[in-house]
Amino acid sequence: MRMTPPPLIGLDLDNTLIDYETLFCTEAVRMGLFPAGVTAGKAAVRAHIQAHGQGDIDWQHLQTRVYGEVIDEAPLFAGAAAFVQAAQAAGIPLVIISHKSRHTHISPDGPNLRDAARRWLAAQPDLCGLVEREQVHFTDTRADKIALIRALGCTVFVDDLATVLDDPAFPPEVLAVHFAPGPAPVSQRAAVRCARWEQVTDTVFGTLPLARLHEVCGKPLSWSTPVGGGRNNRLLPFSGPTGEVLLKVYPHRPERQTDSFEAERAALEFCQTVPALAGATPRLLGSGERCCLLERMEGVPALTDRRSGDVAAMLAFVQTLWQVSHGQPQAQALGAAAEACSDAASVLAQVQQRLERLRPVAHPALQAFLHDQMDPAVQDACRRLQPRLTTDQPLPRALQTLSPADFGLHNALRHPDGRLVFLDFEYFGWDDPVKLVAETALHPGHALSAAERSAWLHGCLEFYRQRDEDFPARLADLGPLFALRWALIALNEFLPRDVSRRQFAGALGQSPEALETRRLQQLETAQSLISAWEPAG
Repeated sequence: MRMTPPPLIGLDLDNTLIDYETLFCTEAVRMGLFPAGVTAGKAAVRAHIQAHGQGDIDWQHLQTRVYGEVIDEAPLFAGAAAFVQAAQAAGIPLVIISHKSRHTHISPDGPNLRDAARRWLAAQPDLCGLVEREQVHFTDTRADKIALIRALGCTVFVDDLATVLDDPAFPPEVLAVHFAPGPAPVSQRAAVRCARWEQVTDTVFGTLPLARLHEVCGKPLSWSTPVGGGRNNRLLPFSGPTGEVLLKVYPHRPERQTDSFEAERAALEFCQTVPALAGATPRLLGSGERCCLLERMEGVPALTDRRSGDVAAMLAFVQTLWQVSHGQPQAQALGAAAEACSDAASVLAQVQQRLERLRPVAHPALQAFLHDQMDPAVQDACRRLQPRLTTDQPLPRALQTLSPADFGLHNALRHPDGRLVFLDFEYFGWDDPVKLVAETALHPGHALSAAERSAWLHGCLEFYRQRDEDFPARLADLGPLFALRWALIALNEFLPRDVSRRQFAGALGQSPEALETRRLQQLETAQSLISAWEPAG
């Protein structure tokens, strides 16, 4: 369920847009209310002041200074500008509604706090022109603030105070987002609790299936401890009273013939019907528009806890996939794997297509590699493959298997009970098992040792040759070509479209320096992959 973009977004101001956390400590030190050389947040500063000197009177004087004379030193919360800009890009108006008196009780003739807040807003370059003066409202009481949220027709409201969002008068039709970057009472009513503005942006403008999240996790719902995401998607963690989940969000990739979201959803639905696979794959709890809701599984990345039985577990998984491919009627309804290779010509065509996409890239080191190493290797592979190319026919479905495609320890979790749980089925579907076997042996993501690679190849040869007499010869012929294919895949960071996808997933830095470093690393990987294929014997 995609949330319809709201027609009006309301934002609180203090401690929601304005970040006072550091300023309270800085100003308290200047006023002699807090020891110098100690860094503390607002709550710790308040606790210290109220336990010393004039206590609450000193605290109120500090508030008068921070919200008045020195407010200009407070920064805008990180990520808030991007949220405001996203609203502008979507054509959604914003209003600021703040419960703020004109003067503090302790300093009725002191600075006008509303004027100070307007001055702060006007001085923010990232908000300039995005929040107009007439869109900023101040109220004398919390009740007035809530009444104004209703009267203005807000359909989303972001606030740091649970007392506002949980007030019985707060309009139930408003999507309440609790912004709580630090320890604070949890809102029981808010749709979700966010610790960062980036999470607020995802909540309001993303594709979160909130109703299903609440059904699975309960309320209050919070963004949870971040997890490492994939290189092509984003993993958004949530927790609630009844569970923890991961929301996997997939970018739209119109250039691909297969849809990674549809492929993974279909794969997990299928695996859950097969007891032998259900315990070795993530549990799908639901889905929304371009997102899957997955049970958050316990464990650690398999690469950080490698064990002697891992290759045997990998072999058992792909062998079970073969058996259910030809033993479960519903398997026939599943589609082809991403970039499936049903014959030698299709493998060669993919290599040549990837090579041609890289030719226009203006990068001297890349072009030198293509000219000096890749082009000769492809020409040599074509010569060696010519006998098969002249006689090869598309592999019939009876000799294909359901394949996870991007398979290996790099996409596996070590469960606390020791078993492997295999992840990422975005490319799942029917394919030649030769492609699965060769690419798993070659995949740089898990870097199998020589012994592990040998065990994998020999185990696969023993299994598949009993079901397809041409399998060993096909593997020997196509293995070197799959090595070239993987070398070219490693160079995707040179393509702008793929860079955007990596940055969407958070797997690549935004700076030119980070990108260039990554590109040179991938170039080294590609150089090593060209000659990486070793026959199983």
